[in-house]
Amino acid sequence: MATSQELILELRAQGFSNAEIGRRLGRDSSLIGQIAKGAKPGANLQQALTELVSGGEVKTPPFRRTSSDGTLAKVRATKGHESVVPPAPRGQRIRTVTKSTAQPKTLPKRRPTGQRNLLSHQANRLPNGRELHRVTVPKTDRARNRSAGSKVIADVVARAAAAGRRISGTVWAEVQRKDGTRDRIPVQIGGHGGYSAQSIHDSIQHNPDAAFEWVDGQIQGRYPEFEGGFTVVAFDLDVW
Repeated sequence: MATSQELILELRAQGFSNAEIGRRLGRDSSLIGQIAKGAKPGANLQQALTELVSGGEVKTPPFRRTSSDGTLAKVRATKGHESVVPPAPRGQRIRTVTKSTAQPKTLPKRRPTGQRNLLSHQANRLPNGRELHRVTVPKTDRARNRSAGSKVIADVVARAAAAGRRISGTVWAEVQRKDGTRDRIPVQIGGHGGYSAQSIHDSIQHNPDAAFEWVDGQIQGRYPEFEGGFTVVAFDLDVW
């Protein structure tokens, strides 16, 4: 089998740039350049590069390097920025290292307000590694920003899974009770030990709107008073 260096040189001969090769493999173009020069072996990219050379697409995304605790290793950021944990490639599962008994105290949350059809995402990263994310979405299923909101939530979950974290939080739902009255209320999820972020990621990664479907599944059956209907309008995700 050809080496990663030989495969990259073959792709460049076909007209691929380092940036395009990196994009297809989910890697930085500088790494591709280093492998092309022989400065790094790139053995973990060999299968994906072979698929790209032979078929024009990557069917087996290369797994990322893990740290000693089994979570994904951070990737080096550009100068002046903090190194981050990237999402795991498709098929790579990460062990949850946060214990359910380590769930932090729930912080008070204000009722979400916003303009009609507005998508917003606010992130608060605390020094101890805890992250608080608020995502508000329009309540109309047909709204484009609602699907985009599901993607934002999926990205938060993917990065939490890559870091071996757990997730709990509050879902804000507009509900219609059996008596016909409506209200916007908070619904707690993951209140006793949270959810493994990896298990949530497994449930939602293949469907663009799956974040809403997953939440609906958590609410239905547990809150019979909402049988008149409910619509999720905001998420407060606590990553720990």
